[in-house]
Amino acid sequence: MDDVIALDRRISNQIDKGRGIRFSQEELDLLVLIGAIDVVKAVASEAMKKRAEARQREREARIAEREGFSPRARISRQATEAEIEAASRRARRAFGGRDK
Repeated sequence: MDDVIALDRRISNQIDKGRGIRFSQEELDLLVLIGAIDVVKAVASEAMKKRAEARQREREARIAEREGFSPRARISRQATEAEIEAASRRARRAFGGRDK
């Protein structure tokens, strides 16, 4: 348990300083064991799903435009990209990465 506390302290310090971090093999193993990698994968999976949904809406909008309809798919696509970027920033902050 002390290892988790020490790792948290190290990550938090680097986040406070706005700096990157390199993990040792032991630290990476610890991140896997406590489920941190599962969180990253879940966020990435959700982002990919939202991107796929946005692409599908775009395809449907193009088809609808050709058929004479005027859907509002572009407005929802912009919101989706903002959500994806926000999720990416949260994941980078949580694991010691830098915001773009």
